[in-house]
Amino acid sequence: NKGSTHSTNHRAIIRLASSPTGTVQPLSSPASRRRAKFSHPSSGLQSFPPVVRGFGTLTGSVSATSKQPALPPDLSPQRAQQIPTHTRIKPVLSITFPGRKLWDYFAMSYPRVYLMLASVALVAVTACSDSDGSDSADQAAKPVTSCAEENTDAETRKMNDYIESPEGFAARTEVSEGEVSAVVVAIAPIELGDDGTSPTLPVGPCQRIYRFAMQDIPAGEGGVEGPFPYMEIDWNTEGFARGPNGSFTYPHYDFHFYLRDAEFMQSLTCVPLPPTDRVCDSLKTDYERMRKFQNLVPQEYLPSTYRADVGSAIPKMGLHYLDSAIDYTVDYVNNNPTMLYGSYDGEIVFAEASVTIFNLADVKAAPDQTLSWSYPQPTKFSSDAGWPTTFTLTYLPETDHFEAAFTGFVHES
Repeated sequence: NKGSTHSTNHRAIIRLASSPTGTVQPLSSPASRRRAKFSHPSSGLQSFPPVVRGFGTLTGSVSATSKQPALPPDLSPQRAQQIPTHTRIKPVLSITFPGRKLWDYFAMSYPRVYLMLASVALVAVTACSDSDGSDSADQAAKPVTSCAEENTDAETRKMNDYIESPEGFAARTEVSEGEVSAVVVAIAPIELGDDGTSPTLPVGPCQRIYRFAMQDIPAGEGGVEGPFPYMEIDWNTEGFARGPNGSFTYPHYDFHFYLRDAEFMQSLTCVPLPPTDRVCDSLKTDYERMRKFQNLVPQEYLPSTYRADVGSAIPKMGLHYLDSAIDYTVDYVNNNPTMLYGSYDGEIVFAEASVTIFNLADVKAAPDQTLSWSYPQPTKFSSDAGWPTTFTLTYLPETDHFEAAFTGFVHES
């Protein structure tokens, strides 16, 4: 009866029930308790500017039915004749008010004021519930992000198929004139998408890290060993912008070359921070262990412009350092490997390069299908076996492989 010409009260109810933000709708009842019903525009009623503003948005499914409301017993017959059938909205939330006569009459005679007071009460109850964290057990058990709710079975199968690729991810040490000249790891064939993703591997919108290809790096010819006895490859699905200036947006590989062996690196545990579990929870991790993660290395063991990313302590890996001299943008990161250092308890424990699908596409399109980037140098080296000066990516068309390598090893004079 929105078109009724003789019921301003009824039109006020329709107008409030159609508010884009949702409103509280009073319903008259002979019961001794008064309930104010919450309505939402999904009822299909015509939209009007909201009467009550600034209380936030409440959502939920509703349905509408027509019903003649029960009237207060002390209402005059003349007034009762003016109350037509109105649309009743099935509630999402409700608030109970005591006192039948006062509230019944007030609701029917002054609906806008009634609704504003009911809305304030509803918001107050909601705020109290939010502030003390007293959600139900079911609500508390829900994941904090929608990504955590997604089925990852398909992602896991896809990742496992790639990891178990027969081409593998073999690592090797190359030697020249009796000294290490490169440490290299193969990257199994991967299909490159035009949009910075790959059909071969899982991608966002959920941000996950898959750590694999953890392996010892064998000595080179003549038993010559490089500075890195152990390594791992990670695949980051990304999906959410992170890193400096939100520049880490697209999926990428991380190549970690460790200066310590597998047993030591696997011992660097902490309590992971949900929902991604990719970094340490500094509030729940043992104090002494977290202190070691955050114990920075002396500056001379880092390039002069490198700074610690104090929120990047990762279990079985360490703390990360980035080059503060770089203007990190999405385009820069997509087309240039990100060069990192890593530490634990005041010592450098890894050298790292992060590589996007765009990086690999650039390499594949290069004239000699090889691209190299400088690896920034510290004042003092963390290994007597030499330190790399260059990071190189190579595409091998005969096997459809890529190779990632730290090269150009030098020694402290």
